Formats: sequence, C-alpha cells, structure tokens
Amino acid sequence: RFPEYRIVLKVYGFGQPAKNEGTKATEHMAIMVKDALLQRGNIAAEMITAESGGNIPIFPKDAVELNRRVEITFLTK
Repeated sequence: RFPEYRIVLKVYGFGQPAKNEGTKATEHMAIMVKDALLQRGNIAAEMITAESGGNIPIFPKDAVELNRRVEITFLTK
C-alpha cells in the first residue's frame, strides 16, 4: 500500500551468552522476523532489509532484557 517506503529491521542482543546473542545469532533472528513479516503481510521482499544491530545497549547494562530488542525503521526511498 505504501511503495515509497522500505523497512529496516535490526535485532539487538545483549551479548550474553555470546553464542546465543552474537552478531550471527542476532542476524539470524532478524532474518526470522523478516520471513514472518513476508509470510503474514503483503510486502515485497526487496522492501525489507534485515540485519544484526549487535549488542549496543540503550539502557543501563544491568537492564539485560530491555537491551534485547527489535527495531523497525520505516524509510522513504
């Protein structure tokens, strides 16, 4: 419905445990979210970019669960 937009998905982990929340793992989670959106929505695959956001905290480091997040950004082409 809005072809002038594209979607950028970023998944952030906290980095602990490292094997479950490293860059590869958060990138894989982003791809899973993208796939879910493609299956449930009427969205063209080229409109969505999925990537790891790494483990950059936006809350205090002791707020582990708050730092695990998915950010969805809508950008105009």
